[in-house]
Amino acid sequence: MNQKKPHVLLEKRVVFLDREDCFHVKLFHMNQDCFCIIDVYPTKDPRHPSRHPGWFRFDIEGDGVYGFRMLQEQGKCVIKSTDGIPVSESWQAEEKCLEMLPLSIRVVLRSKKNNAILYEDRLICYGSSQEHEIQEKEFFSLKDSIREVPLVQQILPSALQVKLVLRSLSQAQAAGCYVWEAWSLLQKAGIDSKIYVQTCEDWARPFVHSIQELLQKKDDVNENTVLLYNYVDRDDWIEEIVRIPCKKVAYFHGMPNPDRFRVFDAKRAERYREAWNGLHVLVNFDKILVNSFVTSRRMLCAMDEASRSIIEERLSVMPPMLLSDLIWDKAEVDGNFQKNVEGFGDVLFYMGGVQPHKRIEDILQVFRSLSEENKNAALLVVGNAHESYRKYLQFRIGQMTEAQQKRIHIFPMMSRSQIKAAYRASKAFLTMSEDDGFCVPIWHAMREHLPVLAKVGTDTAAPELLDGTGKLICGKNYEDVGHEIHRIFQEPEYCKRIVEEQDKKLNHYQDKELSRQFLEMIAACWYM
Repeated sequence: MNQKKPHVLLEKRVVFLDREDCFHVKLFHMNQDCFCIIDVYPTKDPRHPSRHPGWFRFDIEGDGVYGFRMLQEQGKCVIKSTDGIPVSESWQAEEKCLEMLPLSIRVVLRSKKNNAILYEDRLICYGSSQEHEIQEKEFFSLKDSIREVPLVQQILPSALQVKLVLRSLSQAQAAGCYVWEAWSLLQKAGIDSKIYVQTCEDWARPFVHSIQELLQKKDDVNENTVLLYNYVDRDDWIEEIVRIPCKKVAYFHGMPNPDRFRVFDAKRAERYREAWNGLHVLVNFDKILVNSFVTSRRMLCAMDEASRSIIEERLSVMPPMLLSDLIWDKAEVDGNFQKNVEGFGDVLFYMGGVQPHKRIEDILQVFRSLSEENKNAALLVVGNAHESYRKYLQFRIGQMTEAQQKRIHIFPMMSRSQIKAAYRASKAFLTMSEDDGFCVPIWHAMREHLPVLAKVGTDTAAPELLDGTGKLICGKNYEDVGHEIHRIFQEPEYCKRIVEEQDKKLNHYQDKELSRQFLEMIAACWYM
């Protein structure tokens, strides 16, 4: 391997505080511009400073394997080097760390020049093995809920092993859910499968592997290996990944147009630009999947002619849903939250990224028109927002009347139980997004029999997903859209007809059929 970027390989993914476990950190390509921070946060509700036990800096010079131990001293967490390396700088909170267990121990490499994060990995510290067992049950719950694996025509080879690779695993992102669903399905089918990530949320860390374990050949790769790489964003390790000697499948989940981010987040815009320019790397994969025909068209248009001709022969469209019905059915509705949302009034709902390409400001304009016709109308927006874009939306909301402002409710990401409650308490779902590769929330709305209104555009798959159902929005005539929503609110029979048409479309997204297609694709790649 010719990797010159500083990175970390952790020996363990889990330690236990009651055992005073030691963990080892293997450092690669450390130089004078790097230093190591071991940062500690609770896995649940991490916040600085109120929910942040502390951090410890170690100025380590050179590559090598270094041991550390997490201890509690007078109720506070302390990270100590087992090799006698001193802590050069630290910070500790006043709160007792035992009240925050389990804890996420984040090993971070930072630049001395600008303090930028160069690499990060983490392990989880539990107070006892019982805490670990609870989280393990949660991670395996999806697999354990699958009643039967769909029949596939090809015989699934017993020697087959599947490596699922994703840069960052998060339940809030469609790609993260897809990888978790794929792993659960493969496990249930008896296929040896593992997930490899660069970063992930704490709930998954004990049960997934670092990409470095794969790149450093710490795990077996042979002629029976199929690697499923999920292309979501720019990946610093993609050049090393394509050199792994095995059969490879790429799933391109789509990316927004970089120009939509330049005003609010120049760094993210540049990252997306580099990722779009790097799509030619997909020629190194034996099979390429995309989440929609819109994503397929945009991907091919971004490539040179030589790359395009190669990829077109290997390209298939496969929606990013394998066990979504199962996940949705498993979630209990938060009854109290549903009552709270119903108390808002006639709720117009949006869920998804609160990002520039989602055009939340257009949703605000629609609501402004709607509320002039329906004084009981309320707007509920759910999703994580970038700071500068959030401030812009606050500015736009500030231009509305005081009565309208009081009826706008914006929340960060919720639990599945709360999201399900929000869908059930709402009367219509609206998205004005101009850039969507698939738009899973539309499917959720259809699943909960909620009428959907979605923007038409060359870069959004919403019309493709709805396929002649719901209500499509052309242009930006906010008054007409607001009036249409008011009609849906006020005319039950009209609303019912829209929902009945959407229900028919749901048959095209049955878990059983999509899961069968996925397993057929994996088997076909092995036999190829």
